[in-house]
Amino acid sequence: MSIQDLNACLDLKQNLNIFAQCKQFDSLNLILSIFDNSMQADLTNYDVRLRAMKADQVPLIQEHVGMEINNNQVNIKADEQLTTTAGNTFVELQFMNKSTGEKKATFNLALKVVPSTVNINGTISTATYTLLEELENKIDQCSDFFEHIGEAIEANTNLINSTNTANETKEALDDSNETALATKSALDTSNTNATNTKNALDALKTDADNTKNALNTVNQTGQTLLDSLENFEDQHADVTDISNKLANINAQLSEIMNYFIDGKLTFTSLDGSKWIQVVDNYGQPGFIKDGE
Repeated sequence: MSIQDLNACLDLKQNLNIFAQCKQFDSLNLILSIFDNSMQADLTNYDVRLRAMKADQVPLIQEHVGMEINNNQVNIKADEQLTTTAGNTFVELQFMNKSTGEKKATFNLALKVVPSTVNINGTISTATYTLLEELENKIDQCSDFFEHIGEAIEANTNLINSTNTANETKEALDDSNETALATKSALDTSNTNATNTKNALDALKTDADNTKNALNTVNQTGQTLLDSLENFEDQHADVTDISNKLANINAQLSEIMNYFIDGKLTFTSLDGSKWIQVVDNYGQPGFIKDGE
């Protein structure tokens, strides 16, 4: 709690004797709890103003400035005129309905302002209506505005131009960003294709290496077979004669088979021995003993 805080409870229906005191020229933060016939007041949709009559019969009306409503509690940073005059100052809060304009005031808070021991540079008591002061401030601001309206218009025009330039720059950046994204996508696709091509080439190289190894193996096997044949030929130089003899035997066997097929050749047994009966070209049979 701040040393400037002053707490009190005010009722909208009951005329209670509420007293508080402070020193002259104090700066006060009024924390006022508002009740409706001893029940917490519903201050929803209400504005508030502080009205005070000082001991010198000079009024103070404070509105909009330094005032805040939270539930049934009103916090007011009191205007310095509230404590300029020693003696009893009577304070009330007036609430105005925002929709209907209807008003309702609390019963009084009797604020006893104890004289200051020394009044050096003390504030002079004056009638004060903070709403009028606020209005005067707004009028001053308007006057200042009209004095500088040309500069304001020029500044606004420059701001509009700057905004348009910024929007154009943003659009250009957006287009550049889209182009960059498209380029990145194309590069990603190219990179993927390059990777796939490299993998395919690696596979072809592997197949080529395997084929080369297989051909080397076949070549070695063929060379080994050729060496074996050359060695066999060296060791069997008479193979040609054997081949000729086999050819003659095959011819004789062929002739005998022809005899057998034509019925000119039969086998018979005479005297326990095997004989071959041969019929000559004139149809005359003859016998040849097996093994002769």
